[in-house]
Amino acid sequence: MAMNIKRLFGVFFTIIIILLTGMGVISILILNTQKDGYSNQDARVQVWAAASELRVSSENLTQYARAYVSTRDSAWLYKYYDALEKRSGKIPRENGRAISLLDSIAKIKIPEAEFALLKESEHRSNDLSIVEIAAMNAARGLYPDKTLKYTVKGKVDLEYANDLLYSDKYRSDKKLVMDPIDEFLSLLKKRAISSVDYYNSKITYYTTIELTLAILVGLFSLASFIILRGRLIKKMEECNTSNIRLKEAESVLKIQNEELDKLNASKDKFFSIIAHDLRGPVGILMNFAELLEEKIKEKDYTDIEVFTKNLSQSSISVNELLNNLLNWARAQNPNIKASTSEFDPMPVIRKNIELCAMLAREKDIEITLENTDNLLVIADPDQISLVFRNILWNAIKFTPKNGKISINVTGMNAGGKYIAKISFTDTGVGMNQAQVEKLFRIDSISTTRGTEGEHGTGLGLILCKDYIELNQGKITVDSRLNSGTTFTVYLPSKTVA
Repeated sequence: MAMNIKRLFGVFFTIIIILLTGMGVISILILNTQKDGYSNQDARVQVWAAASELRVSSENLTQYARAYVSTRDSAWLYKYYDALEKRSGKIPRENGRAISLLDSIAKIKIPEAEFALLKESEHRSNDLSIVEIAAMNAARGLYPDKTLKYTVKGKVDLEYANDLLYSDKYRSDKKLVMDPIDEFLSLLKKRAISSVDYYNSKITYYTTIELTLAILVGLFSLASFIILRGRLIKKMEECNTSNIRLKEAESVLKIQNEELDKLNASKDKFFSIIAHDLRGPVGILMNFAELLEEKIKEKDYTDIEVFTKNLSQSSISVNELLNNLLNWARAQNPNIKASTSEFDPMPVIRKNIELCAMLAREKDIEITLENTDNLLVIADPDQISLVFRNILWNAIKFTPKNGKISINVTGMNAGGKYIAKISFTDTGVGMNQAQVEKLFRIDSISTTRGTEGEHGTGLGLILCKDYIELNQGKITVDSRLNSGTTFTVYLPSKTVA
């Protein structure tokens, strides 16, 4: 029997190490995917800048040509040829490199169809520059010879030059220069959206796998602790070896979590919850296990019942945390839908009162339930049951001994719809406004002990909000420090005749 349990612990330990290794691999994949996404984005920014430069250069050529014809200031003529030669790569551009605009775009390796649009735009702009050069030469009194070189001197013809630069044909040709650029930017935008969706989908996929592995680590850790508890009751001398293995597994889990903390703030908080809130109850299990071992060795059984009761409470705390983690992870899946049906909320509330009755009795807390309207809630009964249980557990946790919790179910009309209003009011310690504002935020959850030292993370309330919104409802909180708290759940419903 001892050998079988040792083997089982060895298997669990190996599985946890494999899962943690898998989480590390997934983290690397996420970082590589993010890196690829940034590189892809940089390439799009570069090609967008190049396309914009092509547009600006074409606009500048027109402005310089028109400015020269209007003023015959040679500075505009120099600017014109300077812009033209920069674009063709004959002289260095602003970045100090003497490379044509199209060659710089070609190095970015964009799709052939998109590159063809920019190539077409520059070709048409170059054709248009022939007209612009003819106009500027006409303003200088120069005209082409038989070889099309402007060597023939004649009369300055500003009217002809203006006709060339302001004619309908010039405007039409100018539009033909800009249209391919507009089409290219439209294609680039679509490609950018598609690329962002692809990388976001990939990162979400990897994150889901990583979250699943983390949950499995928690489940196998919990299973190990439960087996350890049973073994302590039967044969306490095996406790030391099992605890060493659990400490090693916990140490590895902590190291891996610290490495994964660099991914993002939301995930940081999630792994912090696992590391802290599993360690707390498990630490209690280990401490009481050692005390039990000493008591048994000393044959002193006076406090065995108290110790086993505390072991049971710690196990319940671990189980409650893992249940909330599993349900929260499931709620993050966008494909999860609420299986809505019409049901009476009263039996669901009574069932959860029964589930929490032992906890309430330990603190002598009175729970009352009132129903002033006969109604049916339209929602997923399993999800709403979990919501009620979390709110009720939270109320018991933060209500001192001899306190009261009242649950009231009423109906109301809001915006032409009939709504069920279900309120949970306690006489507990309450909260200040800053605490209320952080209740439903994943980046602000933290471990908070109840009035009798009960464990909690705040994840249950976040899960409540997710499930209520999934069922087209909402949740509100009204609380004052030292004056109690009221959680109110609003859900779609209908009256019963």
